[in-house]
Amino acid sequence: MFRKFVTLIWFEFCGFCKLFPNDERSSESVISILVRCICFLIISFSLFSCSGINVRSGDSKVEKGKEGEYRGNSDDEEGECIGSYNICDRTREVREAIMKQVIKEAGQRDCDEVTKRDLENITELSIKKKGIVQLKSGDFFGLTSVKKLWLGMNSLEELPECLFFGLDSVELIDLCHNNLSYIETDMLSEVGTLQIVYLEGNPFSEKEKARIKRNLEGELETVRLKDPVLPPPAEEPLPDYDKILEDLEKDLS
Repeated sequence: MFRKFVTLIWFEFCGFCKLFPNDERSSESVISILVRCICFLIISFSLFSCSGINVRSGDSKVEKGKEGEYRGNSDDEEGECIGSYNICDRTREVREAIMKQVIKEAGQRDCDEVTKRDLENITELSIKKKGIVQLKSGDFFGLTSVKKLWLGMNSLEELPECLFFGLDSVELIDLCHNNLSYIETDMLSEVGTLQIVYLEGNPFSEKEKARIKRNLEGELETVRLKDPVLPPPAEEPLPDYDKILEDLEKDLS
C-alpha cells in the first residue's frame, strides 16, 4: 500500500516537471509541489486508516464494521459472517426467547433496548416446539455465554450460513426431530467449544447419516443420530402361589 502512495507522489512530481521546462522551474515551485504531494499522502493515509479495515491482517478473526455490527470469517462466497447486537430483526421465536431471558434477569424492556451485556448474561436458550421453519444468519450473535442451545422439535428444513456465529461458549446444540435432510458439518465442527449435538428424528438418508458420523465423530464428544434406546422396564416377580396357599391353610386351621 505504501508503494502505491509513493507511486502517486512520483506521478504528481513528474507531471509538474513536464508542465514547467527546466529554465521556468523555481525553487518555490518545487517546494510547493512537494508540499502538495506530502499533504496528499497524509490525507489519503488518514482516510484509509479511518475506514476500519485491518491493513496488516486480511484474515482477521473479527473486524469492526458499522456501530454494533461485526464481521468474521466463514466459508460462504463473501468469506465473512455479519452479526448485530440489535435483536429486533431476528427470527420472532428467537427474539422472544431472548427477551424472556433478558426480562427475567434485568426487568421489562423493548427489543431495541437490549444491550450487548444483556446478551452476554444469557447462559442457556430454549426454542423447542415452536414450529420454526427457518432461522436467519446471526440469530444467535452476541450470545457468547450460552452453553446449551435447544432447537429440537421444530420444522427446520435447513440451517443458514453463519447461524452459529457468535456462540463462543456453546457445548450442546439440540437439533433433534426437525425436517433436516442435509447438514453442513463444518458449521458444527468449527464451533470450537461444541461437544454434543443431537440430530435424531431428522429425515437423513443412511448415506447422509454415515457422512455426518464420519465428519463429526472425531471432532465432537457425542453425535446422536438416533433416539436413545431405553432399557426395558424391570419385570415384577411372579407371586409365590405355594406360599399363599400355605398361609391360607394356616389361617383356616
